[in-house]
Order: sequence, then structure tokens, then C-alpha cells
Amino acid sequence: MMGEGWVLGRGDPGWPAALEDLASPPERLYGLGDPGSLLGPCLSIVGARRATPYGLAVALAVARGATGCAAPGPAGAARRGVPAPLAAPLPR
Repeated sequence: MMGEGWVLGRGDPGWPAALEDLASPPERLYGLGDPGSLLGPCLSIVGARRATPYGLAVALAVARGATGCAAPGPAGAARRGVPAPLAAPLPR
């Protein structure tokens, strides 16, 4: 179970300050689970909606490697069958 959905807007408490380093930061973030996990170190795996089998295998291998570090999971991971522990924050 992932919990309730949430929306964070730019300037809201809990907004990841690192996003302001982007040339075009998003106006809002949408998610499930604990939005506080965005405030620590994170790993993003960005891909295509229609990824090839090879691309999915590589993304899953990277995600599994990150699981050992307890990094937050990549967007869309749940739809691809990536294990839930990827939603844990990195240890400080």
C-alpha cells in the first residue's frame, strides 16, 4: 500500500530545494507515499513510456542496485513491477 496521493507546489513546505537548480523546475510534484523522502539524497531513473525489453532490464538492474542503498524509487516503477522497498529514503 502506497498511502494517499499528494501534490507539492513550488514554495510549499517540503518542496525539494534541489529542483530549483533546474533550468525549468516543475510547478508541481505529484506522488504517493512519503513526500519527505524527496528531501534527502535521491536517484532518478528516467526512461521512455514504451521502453524496449533491454531498456526495462537495465532500468530494473539499476533500481535493484539502488535498493541496496534504499534510494527512493523511479517514477512508474510500480507499473513495471519494481520492488516496493525502492521507496525508502537513503540513510543519512
